[in-house]
Amino acid sequence: MITANQQPQIKTLAQWCQLSCTPMKVAGKWSNQDVLKQLEYFPGWTMRCHAEEMSELTKQFVFQHFAHTQSAIIALMQLAEQQNHHPEVHFTYSHVTVVWNTHSAGGITHNDWVCASLTEHQFNFIQKAV
Repeated sequence: MITANQQPQIKTLAQWCQLSCTPMKVAGKWSNQDVLKQLEYFPGWTMRCHAEEMSELTKQFVFQHFAHTQSAIIALMQLAEQQNHHPEVHFTYSHVTVVWNTHSAGGITHNDWVCASLTEHQFNFIQKAV
């Protein structure tokens, strides 16, 4: 768990892809300052903060055809089940917006970085398969 005296480890997107989600007793909430540092390794991802100080990671992906959007949604749902961590998702014909946060921790945790990195990896694969 991340404590006041412990800094979260900043990793590359590829390093996060090698990890798995952890039980919530282990995954502590990241500070907004640490999130901003980590976002430097996550192109296109942003942090959104709500009035109740709940922060979340979000990114919109664009696909050329609805079949690619559908493949991305299916891949995302499989990822969520495998990691036992579930995103907020919005989609249209060619756009998918993914939002990761950990409600029980009140913000962004290790698990959100793992899932955002895996989302990025899978969606990039689908986008390049065109």
